[in-house]
Amino acid sequence: MFQIRDPIFYVQLILFFLIDISMVYFNLYVLIPRLLLPGRYFYYGISLAITILITATLIMLLKQVYAHFGSTLFAITAPFTFGNAASAIIERFYLLGLTSAIKLAKDWIQSRQRIKEREKQYLETELNFLKSQIQPHFFFNTLNNLYSLTLKKSDQAPDVVLKLSDLMSYMLYESNTSKVPLNKEIAYLQNYLDLEELRFGKRLTILFKVEGETDEVYIPPLILILFIENSFKHGVKNIVDKIEIEICLKVENENLFFQEFLIN
Repeated sequence: MFQIRDPIFYVQLILFFLIDISMVYFNLYVLIPRLLLPGRYFYYGISLAITILITATLIMLLKQVYAHFGSTLFAITAPFTFGNAASAIIERFYLLGLTSAIKLAKDWIQSRQRIKEREKQYLETELNFLKSQIQPHFFFNTLNNLYSLTLKKSDQAPDVVLKLSDLMSYMLYESNTSKVPLNKEIAYLQNYLDLEELRFGKRLTILFKVEGETDEVYIPPLILILFIENSFKHGVKNIVDKIEIEICLKVENENLFFQEFLIN
Protein backbone atom coordinates (compact mmCIF):
# COMPACT_ATOMS: atom_id res chain seq x y z
CA MET A 1 0.00 0.00 0.00
CA PHE A 2 1.31 3.42 -0.97
CA GLN A 3 1.91 5.67 2.03
CA ILE A 4 3.15 9.25 2.23
CA ARG A 5 5.54 9.42 5.16
CA ASP A 6 6.76 12.98 4.66
CA PRO A 7 5.04 15.15 7.31
CA ILE A 8 5.72 18.26 5.20
CA PHE A 9 3.11 17.00 2.72
CA TYR A 10 0.34 17.23 5.31
CA VAL A 11 1.47 20.72 6.29
CA GLN A 12 1.32 21.73 2.63
CA LEU A 13 -2.23 20.42 2.35
CA ILE A 14 -3.42 22.97 4.91
CA LEU A 15 -3.23 25.78 2.36
CA PHE A 16 -5.26 23.73 -0.13
CA PHE A 17 -7.91 23.15 2.52
CA LEU A 18 -8.00 26.84 3.41
CA ILE A 19 -8.53 27.81 -0.24
CA ASP A 20 -11.30 25.24 -0.72
CA ILE A 21 -12.96 26.13 2.57
CA SER A 22 -12.92 29.82 1.62
CA MET A 23 -14.51 28.94 -1.72
CA VAL A 24 -17.20 26.81 -0.07
CA TYR A 25 -18.10 29.44 2.52
CA PHE A 26 -18.16 32.19 -0.11
CA ASN A 27 -20.66 30.13 -2.10
CA LEU A 28 -22.81 29.10 0.88
CA TYR A 29 -23.03 32.43 2.66
CA VAL A 30 -22.61 34.99 -0.13
CA LEU A 31 -23.56 33.62 -3.53
CA ILE A 32 -26.48 31.39 -2.52
CA PRO A 33 -28.26 33.89 -0.20
CA ARG A 34 -27.70 36.91 -2.46
CA LEU A 35 -28.05 35.40 -5.93
CA LEU A 36 -29.44 31.86 -5.99
CA LEU A 37 -32.26 32.14 -3.44
CA PRO A 38 -33.57 35.49 -4.78
CA GLY A 39 -33.82 33.82 -8.20
CA ARG A 40 -30.93 35.61 -9.92
CA TYR A 41 -29.81 32.35 -11.52
CA PHE A 42 -27.81 33.83 -14.42
CA TYR A 43 -25.69 36.00 -12.12
CA TYR A 44 -25.28 33.10 -9.73
CA GLY A 45 -24.03 30.82 -12.52
CA ILE A 46 -21.55 33.44 -13.75
CA SER A 47 -20.32 34.19 -10.22
CA LEU A 48 -19.98 30.50 -9.43
CA ALA A 49 -17.99 29.85 -12.61
CA ILE A 50 -15.64 32.75 -11.84
CA THR A 51 -15.21 31.52 -8.26
CA ILE A 52 -14.32 28.02 -9.46
CA LEU A 53 -11.83 29.34 -12.03
CA ILE A 54 -10.12 31.60 -9.50
CA THR A 55 -9.94 28.83 -6.91
CA ALA A 56 -8.64 26.26 -9.40
CA THR A 57 -6.01 28.77 -10.57
CA LEU A 58 -4.86 29.41 -7.00
CA ILE A 59 -4.61 25.67 -6.38
CA MET A 60 -2.46 25.15 -9.47
CA LEU A 61 -0.28 28.15 -8.64
CA LEU A 62 0.26 26.77 -5.15
CA LYS A 63 1.25 23.40 -6.59
CA GLN A 64 3.77 25.15 -8.84
CA VAL A 65 5.21 26.94 -5.83
CA TYR A 66 5.56 23.64 -3.96
CA ALA A 67 7.11 21.97 -7.03
CA HIS A 68 9.51 24.90 -7.47
CA PHE A 69 10.78 24.44 -3.92
CA GLY A 70 11.46 20.76 -4.45
CA SER A 71 8.18 18.95 -3.75
CA THR A 72 7.98 15.95 -6.09
CA LEU A 73 4.45 15.03 -4.93
CA PHE A 74 2.88 17.98 -6.80
CA ALA A 75 5.23 18.07 -9.78
CA ILE A 76 2.93 16.10 -12.08
CA THR A 77 -0.21 18.19 -11.44
CA ALA A 78 1.58 21.54 -11.19
CA PRO A 79 1.95 22.55 -14.89
CA PHE A 80 -0.85 24.55 -16.50
CA THR A 81 -1.92 21.81 -18.90
CA PHE A 82 -5.48 21.28 -20.10
CA GLY A 83 -5.77 18.03 -18.17
CA ASN A 84 -4.49 19.51 -14.90
CA ALA A 85 -6.74 22.57 -15.25
CA ALA A 86 -9.79 20.46 -16.08
CA SER A 87 -9.08 18.19 -13.12
CA ALA A 88 -8.78 21.15 -10.72
CA ILE A 89 -12.00 22.72 -12.04
CA ILE A 90 -13.97 19.46 -11.85
CA GLU A 91 -12.77 18.83 -8.29
CA ARG A 92 -13.93 22.31 -7.22
CA PHE A 93 -17.23 21.84 -9.08
CA TYR A 94 -18.02 18.58 -7.30
CA LEU A 95 -17.02 20.07 -3.95
CA LEU A 96 -19.34 23.02 -4.43
CA GLY A 97 -22.14 20.79 -5.70
CA LEU A 98 -21.96 18.51 -2.66
CA THR A 99 -21.75 21.30 -0.10
CA SER A 100 -24.50 23.31 -1.82
CA ALA A 101 -26.81 20.29 -1.82
CA ILE A 102 -26.19 19.73 1.90
CA LYS A 103 -26.75 23.42 2.65
CA LEU A 104 -29.97 23.64 0.63
CA ALA A 105 -31.32 20.41 2.13
CA LYS A 106 -30.54 21.65 5.63
CA ASP A 107 -32.19 25.02 4.93
CA TRP A 108 -35.26 23.27 3.49
CA ILE A 109 -35.62 21.06 6.56
CA GLN A 110 -35.23 24.04 8.88
CA SER A 111 -37.73 26.00 6.82
CA ARG A 112 -40.28 23.18 7.09
CA GLN A 113 -39.70 23.00 10.83
CA ARG A 114 -40.25 26.76 11.15
CA ILE A 115 -43.45 26.52 9.11
CA LYS A 116 -44.74 23.69 11.28
CA GLU A 117 -43.81 25.63 14.41
CA ARG A 118 -45.67 28.71 13.14
CA GLU A 119 -48.68 26.57 12.25
CA LYS A 120 -48.58 25.04 15.71
CA GLN A 121 -48.37 28.47 17.34
CA TYR A 122 -51.22 29.72 15.15
CA LEU A 123 -53.40 26.75 16.10
CA GLU A 124 -52.59 27.21 19.78
CA THR A 125 -53.44 30.91 19.54
CA GLU A 126 -56.68 30.12 17.73
CA LEU A 127 -57.52 27.43 20.26
CA ASN A 128 -56.83 29.77 23.17
CA PHE A 129 -59.07 32.35 21.52
CA LEU A 130 -61.83 29.78 21.15
CA LYS A 131 -61.43 28.78 24.77
CA SER A 132 -61.82 32.40 25.82
CA GLN A 133 -65.19 32.47 24.05
CA ILE A 134 -66.69 29.98 26.49
CA GLN A 135 -69.27 32.05 28.33
CA PRO A 136 -68.64 32.56 32.06
CA HIS A 137 -72.35 33.21 32.63
CA PHE A 138 -72.87 29.43 32.53
CA PHE A 139 -70.90 29.06 35.75
CA PHE A 140 -72.72 31.93 37.43
CA ASN A 141 -76.08 30.43 36.47
CA THR A 142 -75.00 27.03 37.74
CA LEU A 143 -73.83 28.52 41.03
CA ASN A 144 -77.16 30.29 41.39
CA ASN A 145 -78.98 27.01 40.78
CA LEU A 146 -76.71 25.31 43.28
CA TYR A 147 -77.49 28.01 45.83
CA SER A 148 -81.21 27.43 45.30
CA LEU A 149 -80.78 23.68 45.69
CA THR A 150 -78.85 24.09 48.92
CA LEU A 151 -81.59 26.31 50.30
CA LYS A 152 -84.13 23.63 49.44
CA LYS A 153 -81.74 20.97 50.81
CA SER A 154 -82.17 19.11 47.54
CA ASP A 155 -80.54 15.74 47.00
CA GLN A 156 -79.31 17.05 43.64
CA ALA A 157 -76.94 19.57 45.22
CA PRO A 158 -74.00 17.15 45.77
CA ASP A 159 -74.27 15.90 42.18
CA VAL A 160 -74.26 19.47 40.86
CA VAL A 161 -71.16 20.28 42.93
CA LEU A 162 -69.39 17.19 41.59
CA LYS A 163 -70.23 17.94 37.95
CA LEU A 164 -69.28 21.58 38.28
CA SER A 165 -65.99 20.57 39.91
CA ASP A 166 -65.27 18.14 37.05
CA LEU A 167 -66.02 20.86 34.49
CA MET A 168 -63.71 23.39 36.09
CA SER A 169 -60.96 20.83 36.64
CA TYR A 170 -61.08 19.79 32.99
CA MET A 171 -61.02 23.39 31.73
CA LEU A 172 -58.24 24.56 34.04
CA TYR A 173 -55.90 21.57 34.20
CA GLU A 174 -56.67 18.90 31.60
CA SER A 175 -57.33 20.98 28.48
CA ASN A 176 -53.97 22.79 28.38
CA THR A 177 -52.60 20.45 25.72
CA SER A 178 -52.83 20.39 21.95
CA LYS A 179 -54.99 17.26 22.00
CA VAL A 180 -57.02 15.33 24.57
CA PRO A 181 -58.72 11.92 24.53
CA LEU A 182 -62.14 12.13 22.94
CA ASN A 183 -63.65 10.24 25.88
CA LYS A 184 -62.63 13.03 28.23
CA GLU A 185 -64.18 15.60 25.93
CA ILE A 186 -67.39 13.53 25.83
CA ALA A 187 -67.48 13.33 29.63
CA TYR A 188 -67.02 17.10 29.76
CA LEU A 189 -69.89 17.63 27.31
CA GLN A 190 -72.13 15.26 29.26
CA ASN A 191 -71.52 17.13 32.53
CA TYR A 192 -72.24 20.42 30.79
CA LEU A 193 -75.48 19.10 29.31
CA ASP A 194 -76.59 17.64 32.63
CA LEU A 195 -76.15 21.00 34.32
CA GLU A 196 -78.00 22.79 31.53
CA GLU A 197 -80.88 20.34 31.86
CA LEU A 198 -81.01 21.12 35.56
CA ARG A 199 -80.97 24.85 34.85
CA PHE A 200 -83.80 24.80 32.28
CA GLY A 201 -85.84 22.19 34.09
CA LYS A 202 -88.63 20.19 32.47
CA ARG A 203 -88.94 22.39 29.41
CA LEU A 204 -85.62 21.07 28.05
CA THR A 205 -84.86 17.53 26.91
CA ILE A 206 -81.41 16.57 25.66
CA LEU A 207 -80.57 13.42 23.73
CA PHE A 208 -76.81 12.90 23.46
CA LYS A 209 -75.77 9.93 21.30
CA VAL A 210 -72.21 8.66 20.82
CA GLU A 211 -71.50 6.16 18.05
CA GLY A 212 -68.33 4.41 16.97
CA GLU A 213 -65.07 3.53 18.69
CA THR A 214 -63.85 6.51 20.73
CA ASP A 215 -61.12 4.98 22.89
CA GLU A 216 -58.11 5.78 20.69
CA VAL A 217 -59.31 9.12 19.30
CA TYR A 218 -57.72 12.46 20.21
CA ILE A 219 -59.03 15.93 19.34
CA PRO A 220 -58.21 19.57 20.24
CA PRO A 221 -59.84 20.36 23.59
CA LEU A 222 -62.95 22.52 24.13
CA ILE A 223 -63.87 22.67 20.45
CA LEU A 224 -67.20 20.85 20.49
CA ILE A 225 -68.50 22.76 23.51
CA LEU A 226 -68.54 25.96 21.44
CA PHE A 227 -71.24 24.57 19.17
CA ILE A 228 -73.33 23.34 22.07
CA GLU A 229 -72.98 26.56 24.02
CA ASN A 230 -74.02 28.64 21.01
CA SER A 231 -77.23 26.62 20.74
CA PHE A 232 -78.07 27.51 24.34
CA LYS A 233 -76.99 31.12 23.97
CA HIS A 234 -78.83 31.84 20.71
CA GLY A 235 -81.49 29.12 20.65
CA VAL A 236 -82.75 27.63 23.89
CA LYS A 237 -82.43 30.87 25.84
CA ASN A 238 -84.93 32.68 23.60
CA ILE A 239 -87.56 29.90 23.49
CA VAL A 240 -90.16 29.72 26.25
CA ASP A 241 -91.88 26.52 25.06
CA LYS A 242 -90.64 23.00 25.57
CA ILE A 243 -87.62 22.23 23.45
CA GLU A 244 -85.56 19.19 22.58
CA ILE A 245 -81.91 19.11 21.58
CA GLU A 246 -80.51 16.08 19.80
CA ILE A 247 -76.73 15.77 19.61
CA CYS A 248 -74.97 13.02 17.70
CA LEU A 249 -71.24 12.37 17.86
CA LYS A 250 -69.97 9.67 15.52
CA VAL A 251 -66.50 8.27 14.87
CA GLU A 252 -66.15 6.50 11.54
CA ASN A 253 -63.12 5.74 9.36
CA GLU A 254 -60.82 8.08 11.32
CA ASN A 255 -63.35 10.90 10.87
CA LEU A 256 -65.36 12.66 13.57
CA PHE A 257 -68.91 13.72 12.75
CA PHE A 258 -70.72 16.08 15.10
CA GLN A 259 -74.35 17.08 14.53
CA GLU A 260 -76.74 19.08 16.61
CA PHE A 261 -80.48 19.46 16.08
CA LEU A 262 -82.78 21.93 17.83
CA ILE A 263 -86.36 20.65 17.89
CA ASN A 264 -89.06 23.08 19.02
